[in-house]
Amino acid sequence: MHEIELFVSGRLSLLGGLSDLKSPYLSINKELKPGMAIACGINKGIYAKVHKSENVKFEMNEKHYEWKKDKEELLKEARSGSFCSYLAGTICYIMENYEDISGITVKITKMDLPIKKGLSSSAAICVLMAKAYNELYNLKLSVEEIKEIAYEGEHIALSQCGRLDQVCALGNSLVKIDFYENTTSTTEIKVKEELNFVIADLKGKKDTKKIMKELNACFPFMKDEKQKVVYEMMGDKNEILVEKAKKYIENGNKVALGKVLNEAQLLIDKMSIVCSEFKAPLLHKTLTDKYIKSLSYGGKGIGSGGDGSIQILAKDKKSQKLLVEYLNNTLKMEAFEVDIK
Repeated sequence: MHEIELFVSGRLSLLGGLSDLKSPYLSINKELKPGMAIACGINKGIYAKVHKSENVKFEMNEKHYEWKKDKEELLKEARSGSFCSYLAGTICYIMENYEDISGITVKITKMDLPIKKGLSSSAAICVLMAKAYNELYNLKLSVEEIKEIAYEGEHIALSQCGRLDQVCALGNSLVKIDFYENTTSTTEIKVKEELNFVIADLKGKKDTKKIMKELNACFPFMKDEKQKVVYEMMGDKNEILVEKAKKYIENGNKVALGKVLNEAQLLIDKMSIVCSEFKAPLLHKTLTDKYIKSLSYGGKGIGSGGDGSIQILAKDKKSQKLLVEYLNNTLKMEAFEVDIK
């Protein structure tokens, strides 16, 4: 039995984290511009051991699941709404599009990536499955093909995600991403001065499916004036902020980058008019905390928004450590350091 070990990181979206949702509508509404974002992999993710098997087996936290290598059975699981649904959806897509493959056994040996907190846990498991089949069955897939399989697998599992989440397949590189209708273009960003971020699970509640449903309902054409804020946030205003952030990162201007993060959050806040999840009271209480503000240049929510996770740009390494201690010990959240070099 040939067994291999894999790791897939979570994804941190610095800016533009919702603009990828426009992609499927670009050919329908020619006035829409491609989305744009800045993102990178993080030091938290999913660790697994995988090997070939007759059926599909999944082990996680002493729980064991098994399905026959049957498309209908796997499709039923993919539509179940469980965490396994993403795994099953990806395998369904692979079975449909690749020949001479069999089953697989996946054992999650460690997972330190918070689930449903805007750090792409669902995309990470889909990327993990694509990588596993690629390694075990010698599919000779490119990174872009792995990203595409993960995207399609997540949609089979009824996710309405865009193409940002699958950037976790790229590893730790910081990139600017342009989102077109059926593909993406990435440009690596050179970091002049190390960025010391603190990421924290707010320990709140968010409904990602509600966010995706209500934002997707705004496209392909604006239906009322309320939806105008969504078009602004995902359009020209977002593009300006992303380009500013790229310049400040390359110039080492962390103070200005922090201000851009704050501006981006203000844009997201306006979308609460179309989706109540963006009111995010816990997120805003944390962002306006005086002690946190004294140690940081700025911050914003992560992923699709809501009370999931927060990213804070610390002033330096010492401030970063103090923020982690405060968030963990005083606010009873789950915080960790992410350095972008």
